Amino acid sequence: MFLASLLRRIAFSYYDYKAFNFNIEKTEFVVIHIPDQIGDAMAIFPVIRALELHKIKHLLIVTSTINLEVFNALKLEQTKLTLVTMTMQDHATLKEIKDLAKNITQQYGTPDLCIEAMRKKNLKTMIFISQLKAKTNFQVVGLTMKCYSPLCKSASRMDQNLRAPVPMTWAFMMREAGFPAVRPIYELPL
Repeated sequence: MFLASLLRRIAFSYYDYKAFNFNIEKTEFVVIHIPDQIGDAMAIFPVIRALELHKIKHLLIVTSTINLEVFNALKLEQTKLTLVTMTMQDHATLKEIKDLAKNITQQYGTPDLCIEAMRKKNLKTMIFISQLKAKTNFQVVGLTMKCYSPLCKSASRMDQNLRAPVPMTWAFMMREAGFPAVRPIYELPL
């Protein structure tokens, strides 16, 4: 286990970068990266609701073709919502991932925050993060890289060590970062 962690740290260091200190007051454009299964998409709703209550201007969600329907019915009152679809990450090519991140930055600018909702410690996730280069990133898988905000440490511990319910972990992380408190529930908008 230690060897795998050490090798992952060495491999991921190539994709790491120095993120800015998180400033909730200047957070206007947020990307949620969740090209995964339907249940994972339903679990991320505490993040979406906290961002909506904070009144961010633009939320871009990277979905998979599998979980797109979870977000199609989503209506946000004061936040512009953009859905971008890609192949489920497990089956996506590295080129598709790199191109998608570059296109987001070219079309919409640099995100203030990227929430890496995949909950996986894998190379494809790191490639997306490194190509997008958001000002700061949140995650709950326990990675200790410079591109991730230290605000994620407690939520990562909840997710990785305590195995807390996923929506509870996301709601806790957002509250710790200064966003409004929300109910830690799964949602399936219809």
